[in-house]
Amino acid sequence: MTFQPFVSGGGLAGWYGLKSSLPRQMAAMSSSPEMQTDAAYLREKMPALSAASDVTDDYRLKKVVLGAFDMLEDIGSRFFVKKLIGDGIANPQALANRLQDARYKDLAGAMVLSSTLAGTDAGAAHLEGIVLKYQELSFERAVGDQNADFRVAMGLERQLPELTSSANSNNAAWFRVMGTKSLRTAFETVLGLPSSFSQLDLDKQLEIFKSKAETRFGTDQLSELAKEDMLPKLSEAYIVQRQISDSGQSGVQSIALQLLRGI
Repeated sequence: MTFQPFVSGGGLAGWYGLKSSLPRQMAAMSSSPEMQTDAAYLREKMPALSAASDVTDDYRLKKVVLGAFDMLEDIGSRFFVKKLIGDGIANPQALANRLQDARYKDLAGAMVLSSTLAGTDAGAAHLEGIVLKYQELSFERAVGDQNADFRVAMGLERQLPELTSSANSNNAAWFRVMGTKSLRTAFETVLGLPSSFSQLDLDKQLEIFKSKAETRFGTDQLSELAKEDMLPKLSEAYIVQRQISDSGQSGVQSIALQLLRGI
């Protein structure tokens, strides 16, 4: 990517600096020639899609579509992506419904909607939503090239409200968190859970996630944690915990712990 975001250091100071400049930097990236060209290509090609192979056989289109759903690591997996899109989500046995990672169902569902709504005002709005997702994820990836923790925190603030608004229950929302790599990383870090925790039975994981959240934040309701006044505290808690983990200096740990007590 040609556009490079400005990230002024790490930790909370760097995070606050990035957040304060985010609208300006996002606007600059969205108007860059590369982003404009990719968006125009998506708008041209998506309404005419009739088969999964229309995406998988067009590398440029596939790059934009997978980029919008944070799946660029799968860009070389032609058969997998074709199967994922081709199956859709209506059948419980569809590939997307059998995989834990929520990104796959999001992609398959979006492709179904694109086909169903093609040529309508709703279809145009849906397409613009995919364009926006591509731009947002492209910016997050560019930030992540400089600071991986900031990328996780940005993903947390973007994804959690989307997830809780579409989940039909608190438990369903937690299961989606558990199946979304970046969100899982954020919550495991904030709640002090080891990566080996993922080896436990899913129902046991759910129980522990909810119990830890209740203790840490006073609620296990993800819809509460996704609210405008709470979400920044969650992302800041993640950044602080990463500072503590990355630094062996007692002075930095002391400052970070004081900050945590105020969150």
